[in-house]
Amino acid sequence: MITITGSVGNRSRSGKRAKNLSSDVKKVQRLLNTNLPIMTPCLRLKVDGDCGSITIGAILQFQYRVMGMKKPDGRVDPRKGTLKKLNAYSAQNKKPAPATFDSMLLRVQMFLKNHTPPEIENEPYSLIVSKKLVEADYVEAAKQLGVDVASIKAVAQVESLGDGFLSNGKPKILFEGHWFSNKSKRKYDKTHPTISFKSQTSKYYKGKEAEYSRYNAAKALDEAAAMESTSWGKFQIMGFNHKEAGYSTVQMFVKAMHVSEGEQLNAFINFIKSKGLDDALKSRRWVDFAKGYNGKKYYINKYDEKLKQAYTAFSARG
Repeated sequence: MITITGSVGNRSRSGKRAKNLSSDVKKVQRLLNTNLPIMTPCLRLKVDGDCGSITIGAILQFQYRVMGMKKPDGRVDPRKGTLKKLNAYSAQNKKPAPATFDSMLLRVQMFLKNHTPPEIENEPYSLIVSKKLVEADYVEAAKQLGVDVASIKAVAQVESLGDGFLSNGKPKILFEGHWFSNKSKRKYDKTHPTISFKSQTSKYYKGKEAEYSRYNAAKALDEAAAMESTSWGKFQIMGFNHKEAGYSTVQMFVKAMHVSEGEQLNAFINFIKSKGLDDALKSRRWVDFAKGYNGKKYYINKYDEKLKQAYTAFSARG
């Protein structure tokens, strides 16, 4: 009987965050892998102690397919039902998961995307999950924040045109040279003036995939500063806000931003709650929201006006 000391996976329905201790996550990942024969089309998890959306997706699949839960919560608690079932069924499943048509189809889908998320690189039998949000994700996020769906979609539209990833599979980014200068203590202002400068300017932006050339150049100089000085994903959260987004280190935050729009949405929810912006978003006080989300100079890019227009458009669609 495998035991864990703390909860693993999603927040509880009451909003309590799982502990997700690395040692416990590894135990759950091993149990899930042992249960693969009765969970197909799921593929093998990487046992790395990182409870991201891939591991949570596997927990959800086990709860739905094996336990028959109508509303799986993606959470494994000590001494409770999901852990007991994982232990009970794992004793019966010693054979490797068969290569079903569904599992082969998942591999083909990943091949066609021509992208393997970094946390499952070199793991050909890893679980694959969709990167894109579906309507139910927006609905659940809206419930957690106490806002309407149109408000969340409006923010995503203004920040990233509604897409968290580029065509090459990498998350959308915008590298901010003035922040890199700040985070690297002005060390590179003279030697690298196009990626490190004191005052905010958009003249060096390249956009889309080309933006990675600026980010990578900065990363070669100071990795943490480059990550912190970049806005990431569907909601363009700055790396230096990683703690407010729910991650103890910027490296963990960036890794999560590469996984899926679901992870990007979770970061957004955490960020909004941490910054106390949920009330402004709920009451659609766009000036207050833009000031808190985009900074004091929000008016330069007319973020408040853009948010209002986007919200009106999404509300009209019903």
